[in-house]
Amino acid sequence: MSNDPILSAELCVLMRKQKMVTKKSAWSQRLVTLNPTNITINLGKKNEVLELLDLEAIVQPKIEKPTPRYFLKLSKYGKRPVFLEFATENKQNVWKEKISACVSEFV
Repeated sequence: MSNDPILSAELCVLMRKQKMVTKKSAWSQRLVTLNPTNITINLGKKNEVLELLDLEAIVQPKIEKPTPRYFLKLSKYGKRPVFLEFATENKQNVWKEKISACVSEFV
């Protein structure tokens, strides 16, 4: 298995919350990279690394106003979830499919 990134994008990320909040100030723009064994979120001086083993990517309800926004919840037992925001449903689906494909490699 190659160590090359599978996907990488600047996304709005919500961390350290038990549930999704829509207040824009709670979200921050971060470089998110899907690798074969983990997801790396660039936090500036350090990175948050989410191991893919037993990770679930769950589609969250979309928000229509003021503009449509789409979300994924990255959930792992015993850890606080991480939420990712996407501008289009297509981008959300691509990330979910790629994450699920990588996770299935561990099964």
